[in-house]
Amino acid sequence: MTAADTARSPEPFSWLAARSRAYAAGRAAAAEPVELPLAHADGHTLAEPLTTLTDLPAFPTSMVDGWAVRGAGPWRPMGRVLAGATAPPLTEDGTAVEIATGAMVPDGATAVLRIEESTRTPDGRIRGVPRPEPEWRVAGGAGGGGGRPPPPPAPGRPPAVRGAAAPGGRHTRR
Repeated sequence: MTAADTARSPEPFSWLAARSRAYAAGRAAAAEPVELPLAHADGHTLAEPLTTLTDLPAFPTSMVDGWAVRGAGPWRPMGRVLAGATAPPLTEDGTAVEIATGAMVPDGATAVLRIEESTRTPDGRIRGVPRPEPEWRVAGGAGGGGGRPPPPPAPGRPPAVRGAAAPGGRHTRR
């Protein structure tokens, strides 16, 4: 290499500057946003974050299979609630309902006890120690009406496309 070749070489720059230049080049090469029906959004990337139309979830939902309990144990089983069903309220201390992951947590519940951390007494009551942190998602915790849910991975694949439909989104962009 000659001195003339060295004089023409660009000045080196930092990794941060290199990443910034690469990001800017990618943004400049990006296609213009277009609106697509959700059914045709597979493989595309959102041009802007989704906005929810309703609270997500719409009501408190159990994060685990177990027992929604009220008050101190042991608890008397009062039934069960599965995902998609309306949970009857727990109105008395010492009561419980079996609950499935994703099911509505009944009004009055003070904890959800994981099924694998519970046992039965000889008279059929439920024993166990609920974890100190709530085992349910709060209403609106993943996005309140008009809020922003966590972004799906990009580009969209079927789970992400279904996730885009959940908050009421009907179109994606880019």
